[in-house]
Amino acid sequence: MFKRSHSGRIYSLRIIETANYNYLMVSFEIIASNDTDSIGTYEFLLDRITIGDTRNSLLTIYDEFFNGSSLTLKILNNKLFIIYDAREFTVNGVGFFGTKVLSPGDKINVGETIIKICKFKQDFDLSKNLSEEVTNIKKDLSTTEPSRIDLILQIEDEIISHEENEF
Repeated sequence: MFKRSHSGRIYSLRIIETANYNYLMVSFEIIASNDTDSIGTYEFLLDRITIGDTRNSLLTIYDEFFNGSSLTLKILNNKLFIIYDAREFTVNGVGFFGTKVLSPGDKINVGETIIKICKFKQDFDLSKNLSEEVTNIKKDLSTTEPSRIDLILQIEDEIISHEENEF
């Protein structure tokens, strides 16, 4: 599913559809923004979403307040966090800096952009199914292309190490 803005920019709303699985992890609405093309509802099948005006942002919003920075929405232990160390932001009118736990219905103000959290869910079944699929791929590669399995294991170790150091 895609959203086409009035200027023609296309945003992906549903990021992943794996086999017969179609899970929603984070849903939010951009209620107001100087970047009128970004206004709308977004749904992501990810446990981490970056929003801002950097090229690494999953969702780009052109708001002067971001000034080359991005915020992160991250699900961890079935809680949704906002992480934004660049400047102060508000949640339901209260100022914060750094990290804050969010709930459905919370309104986040970052500059002129207002983001309303609709819902979120950490989907352990999806993680299990994806893990099983990766295990099957590794088994196939170990017999057909054994040299690639070492690379995959090395990448997995890097990802695990990075995630352990994140919080």
